[in-house]
This record gives sequence, structure tokens and C-alpha cells, in this order.
Amino acid sequence: MESPRALASLRLRDPRETDFHPGGDATRIVAELADTGAALENGLWRAPFWPEHRDPATYDHLVVAEDRADGRPLAMLGADVLRGTEEAFLFISTAFVAPVARGRRVLRRMVATALMQAARTGPVPRVIAARSLNPIFYRAMARLAHDFGVKLYPDTANSPIPLRTAALARRVARRVSPTCRFEPGTGVVRRAALVHGLLGAVQTAPAGKTAIDTAFAARLAPEDQFLLVLDLRGLDKWDIMETARRIRRRK
Repeated sequence: MESPRALASLRLRDPRETDFHPGGDATRIVAELADTGAALENGLWRAPFWPEHRDPATYDHLVVAEDRADGRPLAMLGADVLRGTEEAFLFISTAFVAPVARGRRVLRRMVATALMQAARTGPVPRVIAARSLNPIFYRAMARLAHDFGVKLYPDTANSPIPLRTAALARRVARRVSPTCRFEPGTGVVRRAALVHGLLGAVQTAPAGKTAIDTAFAARLAPEDQFLLVLDLRGLDKWDIMETARRIRRRK
């Protein structure tokens, strides 16, 4: 088992930059992660599967977390900046995390890195979104929302959803899953896993289950996903970037 000290020494970068060949290196990293038994954190994945059969080199923003000592890839995230009818948003399309790297805030650090990458080439994204059928990914996004001082949509505790948030989620769903039925009151995108080529499976609530585990098991059919949305529109762009930098630096 890896020591916490070894896992803390991570380098986060875009594998397509500097001395790496576009596409080829990213594809190799996907293969290496598959060999570790890495799970697709916002869906389910098994080698040689890639969501929607997409070349990893085509994402707007690609982040790999690798061991600083030996360059071994431990996680990868692919994201795009998409435009809805009223606003652009950072959409987390896929995220792989090797078993040995879990519990190290890797997902949050990769999302923060993708946010910073997007801000270097355009406006600071004020909305972050993802589709997911994995409670682990939901928890990571909920903690990220807490870092920014906002709430994650949907709230699995069944708290009332503000109309402004529901309207934003509706616009995001219309952009990322236009042929699926979206339920703004629950955040469920019906048949999303089937339509988008993910291997959908309901995450069953384990012993000692939490409200999040229960919500995933109860609300999602095997072909469904939740739409997760972080609304940062009420925050100053400098505060967003400072928080992202702080998250990225965490060990």
C-alpha cells in the first residue's frame, strides 16, 4: 500500500503541453489507468471503454495527476467549456481515479486545475457541471461546493431548490443531454447513461449508508444519471480563482 507521503507528491498538468505529443500521450495514460483498475468517477468504466468513444486529445481541458517521483499517472479528468442559451459553463465530461489515489482530494484538485486552465483562455467559468451515477463523485463535488461557499445541485436531503438554480440546471441539461428527459426537482437525467454510452449501474447503498447513498439507490434507474451543478455566478471572479488555486495546492 502506498504511503500518504508518496501520494501527496502529485503533479497536475495537461499531458498535451510542453514536450508531450498531442493525443498520443493522453491515450497512453488512459491505457495505464485502465491497468490500475481505475474507475470512471462520474459514471462506470471498464477498459477499453471511453465515454462516447471520444479521443482524449479532443477535450478543451485535460488534467492528469501523476506521481511526481516516477511520472506514474494516478488520475485524469477531461472537461469542456460549453455554451448554453444564457451562459457558458465548465462541463466535467470524464474523470478517472486509480484505486491507490482515492481519498487524496484528487478529484477536487483536478476540477480546480481545469477551472484555472479555462480561465487562461477565456472568461472565468461561473458554472461547473457534470453528469454522474456515482456517490463518490457526488461527495467530491459537494466538498468542492463547500470550498467555494455554495451548495451543490441537487441536494439529496430534499431541501427546496431555488427557482434560479432549477432554471440554470434546466439550461445545462438542455445543452448536455438534449434528447433526455430532465427532472429539475430531483436533478435526474433519465436514460442519460444509456444515451451517452456509459455503462450505467445503480450504486447500491452499503452498510452504514448515508443519505447520499440512499438517494442514488432510490432515484436512479440503471440507465439514469444525476446532473450536478455548482453555481458560482454570485462570486467575484478573483475570489473564484483564489479558491481554485488554494484547492489545487492542497496535499
